[in-house]
Amino acid sequence: IVECFFIENVFYKTGEVDYVSSIRDWLDEDSSRKEYLGIASSLEIKRMESTKLEEIQWSLNTRYVHIHHGDVESSVFLTDICLTPKHLSLSYPIIHDIWAPSFPVALCDGCKKQAATLVTYPTCSETDGAAQICKSCHDELFGRETSYSMDINVFKEQRDLISAGNAEDPL
Repeated sequence: IVECFFIENVFYKTGEVDYVSSIRDWLDEDSSRKEYLGIASSLEIKRMESTKLEEIQWSLNTRYVHIHHGDVESSVFLTDICLTPKHLSLSYPIIHDIWAPSFPVALCDGCKKQAATLVTYPTCSETDGAAQICKSCHDELFGRETSYSMDINVFKEQRDLISAGNAEDPL
């Protein structure tokens, strides 16, 4: 994994790819960039592997940058701090990405790359029964015709027909 974080004028990096040099060169090309962004004149570089989380200087509700997978930039915000005695063994920090779903996302049965957004009916001959597919694969398979599939969220909300006879789950 190759990534870097920019937190309080320090680049924390890992991996062999050097994101930091090109960013520092860009900042140094024009001194007004650092001033506009509120970045100190000198920037430190530290390896993630040799930095403990407790050693990082954080500010609450400040946007920090996480760069990963070559060109993916994400914002990181610290919104709460919980101080605990060292003798307690707690699973901290709790990291929660508000943009990522907190439930498993099914991948498309066709391309295996995109999230499935549609489900084909069990009687669909094109997919040999029910399949979870993305919009791109659906359009490639069926064109604009939608009578072969339904929205995956509608599908998930349907009652299980097998439980219809269960007294604890009345229709």
